Amino acid sequence: MAFENLRNRIRVSLHARRGNTFGKGVSLLPGAFLSGNTVGEHVRIGADSRCFGVDIGDYVSLGPRVLIGEFEHPTALPVLSVAAYTKDEHEEYRSINKVRTVLGEDCWLGANVFVRKGCRIGEGAIVGAGAIVLKDVDPFAIVAGAPARLIRYRDSRTLPSERLK
Repeated sequence: MAFENLRNRIRVSLHARRGNTFGKGVSLLPGAFLSGNTVGEHVRIGADSRCFGVDIGDYVSLGPRVLIGEFEHPTALPVLSVAAYTKDEHEEYRSINKVRTVLGEDCWLGANVFVRKGCRIGEGAIVGAGAIVLKDVDPFAIVAGAPARLIRYRDSRTLPSERLK
């Protein structure tokens, strides 16, 4: 247990060098890759998950192989390859990818979830395993599927920050 805690502290420390900021009690499982994120307190990021430009609230749990905020290509341009972009097209590409994704407090994303750049997952929301989130998810909603659709709303509306006061 002590050895795993040390390994986790090393992973968090290394990721802080990639433009990430971390609250206390963050757990990064092996293979997770983060770049340009703000991570709240008591967050668990599953093995082999990838997060780019995400604001992650407190008490968020991500399952394994979650992909959030991956880079997007402007589909209206004449070519899709970044290598073939003109200077103006590169600027458009950069502006599209500056949009941030937000995960509210106490979200839970299951294994193999994809969240499109710029989406907002409301506080207390649950995203079922394998879901593809292409639009915002309401607070306390339970969504699943490809694309993700509302299943129902959670009965409990209590957040950890309120409960632990």
